[in-house]
Amino acid sequence: MITLILAFIPLISSYHIAHNLSPLEATVKCSAYQCAPSSYPMPTNYCIQSNSGIFYLKPCTSSGQYCNTATGQCSLSPSTNSTKSYPGESCTSSSDCLYGNCISKVCKGLSAGGACLTSDQCQPGLFCNTTNMCQTQLAAGASGCRNSYDCVNYASCNKTYSTNNGVCVKYASLGYGSVVTDCTGGFSQMCSSAYCSNNNWMGTIGICLKPPASVNSLPYNCTSSVQCQGFNGTNIFLSQCQCAYGTTQASYCQPFIGDILGTKLINWWVYASKKSNGKCNTVTRGSDTCLKKLNLYTDITEATWQYYNYSQILYNDACVKEIYTAQYWGLSHSKLIELTMLIILII
Repeated sequence: MITLILAFIPLISSYHIAHNLSPLEATVKCSAYQCAPSSYPMPTNYCIQSNSGIFYLKPCTSSGQYCNTATGQCSLSPSTNSTKSYPGESCTSSSDCLYGNCISKVCKGLSAGGACLTSDQCQPGLFCNTTNMCQTQLAAGASGCRNSYDCVNYASCNKTYSTNNGVCVKYASLGYGSVVTDCTGGFSQMCSSAYCSNNNWMGTIGICLKPPASVNSLPYNCTSSVQCQGFNGTNIFLSQCQCAYGTTQASYCQPFIGDILGTKLINWWVYASKKSNGKCNTVTRGSDTCLKKLNLYTDITEATWQYYNYSQILYNDACVKEIYTAQYWGLSHSKLIELTMLIILII
């Protein structure tokens, strides 16, 4: 099963500017994935077996077992290790808390003015400042931040002029041409387009640009990444031609950040960051625990899968959904999306 670690920091693009659309681009070769027929001779304790380009699947039926996709065999489900709760998160006793005490079933961290070493010791809405005291997070537009944790949960620290005197900038708020200091892999949290370029710039300093969007309507069947073209009005980009977990040996182009699925992903993360302000510790603003507390885990997980694993959730049969993509299809909204996602994107 594929497991996504949800985090708004960072989102890295998986495409590049096409300098040469070579006809020699390698052809993507895919396998088919489908439930094994009842007559198929699946070996004992196996849940996956490849035969002539087809992966035959049979979900494990014994209690406490799961299908290990690395070995193709049924294995004991891994034990879940309990983790400590951060300030603002739920608890049953103080031993559950990473810092502070459990009060009214919530871990209470350091209040404003409390002596601290790191921001995760402070209550939601606070950060650990340069004098090692918890203080209110800096508002969007305020200067003096050293990193994003110093800023309100819906802002990042733009350290354009000084590494110790940055400006807190709202996520996805800066227009084309703006200079940012978090441009990594073509992505910036601060650009309204989420797309940036640091060509001829040093390190992570970059400039916000118009995002590329797919030239062809999705889903677009491909045989090589050369066919997966995007355009932002200036340059042609290539995304990845990725194999699907479908019943045919097919592959499809991954979306670009300027496509509807990219925009949806960014919008959900911006919304979640605003909702988390004052409710989640600054360090855990994008964590699964925070998203679940805000009742946004399902929406964020769906949007993340649809963008990063788009091809892999197309045309899944029942066994694929249980073995490979269960984290996505187990969500409450996903069955409705299965019917609408393919239709909407073609329009």
